Amino acid sequence: MLKMDSELYIQNPTVTDRRALHIGAVTESGPETMALSFEDVRFELAPDQDIVIYYTAKRKFMQQAAKIVEVPESESALMVVVKTSGDAVSAEGREHYRVSTISADIKARLGKERNCTLVDISATGFAVICHKEHALGSTDNASVTYGDDTYEGTVCIQSVRDIGRGRIRYGMRYLEDEATAGTLKAGLRKVSIAVERQLLKNQSGKN
Repeated sequence: MLKMDSELYIQNPTVTDRRALHIGAVTESGPETMALSFEDVRFELAPDQDIVIYYTAKRKFMQQAAKIVEVPESESALMVVVKTSGDAVSAEGREHYRVSTISADIKARLGKERNCTLVDISATGFAVICHKEHALGSTDNASVTYGDDTYEGTVCIQSVRDIGRGRIRYGMRYLEDEATAGTLKAGLRKVSIAVERQLLKNQSGKN
């Protein structure tokens, strides 16, 4: 939990084509929630909305999923009370090498949308192409099916990109402290290793 007066940033959840961050500060910090204040913000936020907060910790730029608990009235700034979820992860780049899964027979689900195209995978996350809209920073249930095994858990959407023709590319990471993340935590590592081995085998066979 961030301390009082700590600087942090949020992004307009409706902006998906670039990372435009707005600076704010922690005005109150409790054991489960934080009160945040943002000046010069032109967009609105609502209770139960999922967002991503960004901040610097130990000289690293971090990001963390959060849910808005309350939006107190204020004439001078945007005030929100949030509860964080999952662990903070690096916002500076991918922490783990991602393996392309375009040529692999792997099925994925995001929320209620099944048969999403899985485009890459790592030990901590994966990316899919879907048709339904999901907000940046939102959390949802997702699954990856490889062979006869399905790995399921709660994920946080960390990147959103409109690639045209009604298709949207989502990059996501599982939430480590969620009870439902257990199978994804073990499964993604297993699948990413298996896919990488198969790709190396295919490449060596062509040489």
